[in-house]
Amino acid sequence: MSRAAACAAALVLLAALAARCGGDEPFRTISGGIEPTLASIQAEVFTPSCALAGCHAPPEPQLGQDLSEGAAHASIVEVPSVERPDLLRVAPGDAPASYLFKKITAAPDILGDRMPLGGAPLSDEAIEAIRVWIESGAPAD
Repeated sequence: MSRAAACAAALVLLAALAARCGGDEPFRTISGGIEPTLASIQAEVFTPSCALAGCHAPPEPQLGQDLSEGAAHASIVEVPSVERPDLLRVAPGDAPASYLFKKITAAPDILGDRMPLGGAPLSDEAIEAIRVWIESGAPAD
């Protein structure tokens, strides 16, 4: 590739990235490869750590919270928590007030245990991706 072609390709890439800046959706990958999108969080966090038999997956998801693919958004966004009905599972735009966020960070005002129950705590990267997704309004993608 000639130097001119390489420069042109770099400019196109920078223009594409700049076009995303200032938009409503976050455009960044959290260290560890998790993007703050529901699709990425589903693939990297919910499916392998939460949507397991006996946990938050059909046929009987714990506390009615189904984190399986295709069901998670409707099950958590703007849905009151069963343990703390005064809090939404996910309050779009407000991670600290979201019960799901409180449960994965072991906030002192949760009932029961930190999630995922019986497993290792989520990585800092996973927690940050979830925080940014909630703060950006918890879009369905």
